[in-house]
Amino acid sequence: MNTTKFLTVFILLSVQVWAQGEFTVTPEKPEAGKEITITYKPSSNVPAKIQAYEFRGVIQQALDISTKRTAGKYVATIKPDTSATFVYFQMTAGGALDNNKGDGYTIELYRNGKPRKNANIAKAYFYQYFGEEVGVSSDKEKALASYKKELDLYPENESVRLSILQLEMSLDAEKGKQLVNEEITRKRSLGLNKEDDYNHLSRLYSFLKDKEQIDKLTLEKKEKFPNGMWAAQEEVNKFSAEQDLDKKMSMLKVLEENAKTDPRYARYKDNKVYLRSEIVRTLTSAKKWDAVEKYLNELELTPDKIKEGESREILGRMYNSLAWNMYEDGKNLDLAEKLAKVATEDQMAKITQAEGKSENVLKPLKDSYSMYADTYAAVLLKAGKYQQGFDIAKVSVLDYSGGNYPDYNGIYAQLAEKVLKQEEYIPQLEKFVVNGKSNELIKEILQRNYKGAESFDVYYSKLGEQAKTKMKEDLLKKIENKPAPKFALSNLDGSQVSLDELKGKTVVVDFWATWCGPCIASFPGMKMAQDKFKDDPNVKFVFINSWESSKEVKKEVAEFIKKGAYPFDVLFDLDNKVIESYGVSGIPTKFIVDKNGAVRFTSIGFSGSAEKLVDEISLMIDLVK
Repeated sequence: MNTTKFLTVFILLSVQVWAQGEFTVTPEKPEAGKEITITYKPSSNVPAKIQAYEFRGVIQQALDISTKRTAGKYVATIKPDTSATFVYFQMTAGGALDNNKGDGYTIELYRNGKPRKNANIAKAYFYQYFGEEVGVSSDKEKALASYKKELDLYPENESVRLSILQLEMSLDAEKGKQLVNEEITRKRSLGLNKEDDYNHLSRLYSFLKDKEQIDKLTLEKKEKFPNGMWAAQEEVNKFSAEQDLDKKMSMLKVLEENAKTDPRYARYKDNKVYLRSEIVRTLTSAKKWDAVEKYLNELELTPDKIKEGESREILGRMYNSLAWNMYEDGKNLDLAEKLAKVATEDQMAKITQAEGKSENVLKPLKDSYSMYADTYAAVLLKAGKYQQGFDIAKVSVLDYSGGNYPDYNGIYAQLAEKVLKQEEYIPQLEKFVVNGKSNELIKEILQRNYKGAESFDVYYSKLGEQAKTKMKEDLLKKIENKPAPKFALSNLDGSQVSLDELKGKTVVVDFWATWCGPCIASFPGMKMAQDKFKDDPNVKFVFINSWESSKEVKKEVAEFIKKGAYPFDVLFDLDNKVIESYGVSGIPTKFIVDKNGAVRFTSIGFSGSAEKLVDEISLMIDLVK
């Protein structure tokens, strides 16, 4: 399938000690590339599990971890990559996340006795974005403290100043503006001597939304540095935007020649896959499937030419995307099958190579395999190769993804119906429904093969009730009670809608954007959910549009809503302040606000099942009314 905080540290002897469960790290100043020992003792005597993740720059990756239990304590060892700067842990005690009272369990990695450069940038990212994976809520104050620590340690890192000011603006707009103006004065006093000085200053003016100054600086920069990085980037941008394949191929040759000698293009010198993949993107956009194989060979984007490393991973993602698009278009299925097979088998080879490592490392590999295998199985289904497709889908769904993805389950169900006896696959499909991991395809297959005494609707309703019972149990574990940030925003009609005026109602707040695929995919389900409560005066749905970059947001959103015939009350968060106040790190994100103005549930993402979404929204509303 084609589917993105600061910790107080106490030093005792040679270990770092965190409050909550007992947690120690040895040595005192752990380094990348060297073995580190972690000791963890849960606050109560319950079974625990430790997983670890490292940051390489600002990219996170699972770490292999070896854990033993001794005298009620868990002793684990890790060896971060030599390029790693920061490590954080997911502690599960008694089946529940231990988030260290909201601080998380983290380690800064050292070099020459002090935290490595970018270690505290990674920590800031953890508190802003990644901490939620381990039960740590987004915390801008802690992220800000981490950025400031990074600047204290490495004052030459100018980009950190921008990150600090951006956070200051989001926390206190007036104070932030003052600090931005002070930084503008400081930067101008030092002189604009490099192209980066102009970029830095332009970014500062962007915080103030001062387009006039930005345009002026851009002109000055281009005059002063006529052959600067900006010129090279403009050439790359033109190449990306070009839709004529002949022209695009000519431009590619020029760029690749430049990359050999011109330092402005150095990033492309050893990564030809990046530029060449733009040709493939254009082919996909134009649906020129007959030309795909020709261009892949001509561009040397083939397994025999790209054998390993990051480029091979890009190749796998590219092949998977091409195969899925061909599957959806129903064209060139033979080629789609070949491409999907390469992507899937490559990923299986990675899993085989990682055998013996912890599940922490294996899980992301298996997740990627499941995605690629779903594409492969779907192509084989459409090509009529049912047994072959089923064998692939079975590993993907039952062994690796655990039946947790309705779309994958739907492909599996269609293939199972073709190759298995009813008594072999019906129980599994019923299990998907009960677990809330079903979709309309599975429902249709169950209905087509149903032979029970009672009506199908009664039978399916009973399965659904079991799913709702399980969903309710899961939701009760996630119930919250925190003040909802207030907002007062204009809607499509120009009227203002505020959270204060909605007090006394249960409010479903859905953050979305027109460019967000999962947001758009969730809208049919959200329409069904809204329709279900349309006659209830105590329930209100609002759809807050945010994170848009267009200059004509209101016009484009209005056209989008009209085209989709969505009866939504759309509000405009044009300056992104409301989405920031809610601590949203990804969209779609929905909040259920009770009649007293408190957030009681947070729902992130979209599972792919409109039916499940309606049930989830309905249950959350019923639980807080």
